[in-house]
Amino acid sequence: MAKIEFVPGIQTPNVNWWQTENSWCSNSYLVLQGHTLYIVDSGIGSLHRTGLLKAITKFRDAQRVYLLSTHWHLDHTGNGMILGELDLRFPEVHYCIPEMAKEDMQRFMESSDASVDVDMGLGRAEWLGEADREEFDLGGIPFTGWKVEGAYLLSTPGHSPDSLSIYLKGEKAVFPGDLVWYVNPNQMEGSIDSLLQSIAKLKALVTVEGIDYLGGGHFLPIEGKQKIIDYISDYEEKERVLLSGLEEVVAGKDRVSVDHCLGRLRESDHPALKEALRINFPYSPSYLHRFIRVFLREKGWHEVEKGTWRLII
Repeated sequence: MAKIEFVPGIQTPNVNWWQTENSWCSNSYLVLQGHTLYIVDSGIGSLHRTGLLKAITKFRDAQRVYLLSTHWHLDHTGNGMILGELDLRFPEVHYCIPEMAKEDMQRFMESSDASVDVDMGLGRAEWLGEADREEFDLGGIPFTGWKVEGAYLLSTPGHSPDSLSIYLKGEKAVFPGDLVWYVNPNQMEGSIDSLLQSIAKLKALVTVEGIDYLGGGHFLPIEGKQKIIDYISDYEEKERVLLSGLEEVVAGKDRVSVDHCLGRLRESDHPALKEALRINFPYSPSYLHRFIRVFLREKGWHEVEKGTWRLII
């Protein structure tokens, strides 16, 4: 039996995907270490939930199960109701989440207008506190985070503040969620500066630890150390091109609009910028709309009216 089982998510989003059953969902991964089973991301929607529970039957001899999430977003945590089914199948079940995600998850569940069946499993969560955060030296690369038996939950913020890269050293496998995703961060809670630092550390970890399996949130797994390094390097280069293009757009100005930035980017023939403009189009706000807003915020700009930003020194 393969030690890593890949359960692909459904990747057909629409504008209001959270209101449409089975239209958008993260991947899930199952990893067996001895008699311990790690489940990375529960996803969302009944079709994915059915596929995930079917895959879990392959690991019926596991004695202990850990459900882990790479970050709190709904498409990664919305199938928390599988915990009840796991309780029926396994002697010991845990659900571990960084405590810093608790407020966001509670707020979402209290105010959500999602019409699909959603359960983030908050009643079962074992919160990983900041006071319990550890420091790790992995091949000379410093990380902070938590260790859950054989799984390192490494803090790699950027896509969201609570984002984790889940590293299983024995399998030479890492699961970074949505960290490696062009035009990222695509939510206002994210940070470009933090993301680029996290990406650099992830690539260094792959290099020195010889990681040969990268299981991302919404794309096919990548196998082979050099392929993973090349994939991350390609992402870094495209992100640098996008940032450079935006810096040129705002240079010498003290007032810009997001639409102006988009218009100027459309004038470029650079493949990376053309790709950025295509991603998530024609949804509005697109990922690029949000990325531009995060870029402006981190460069010291302030939104003075909807869509219009001013540089305040």
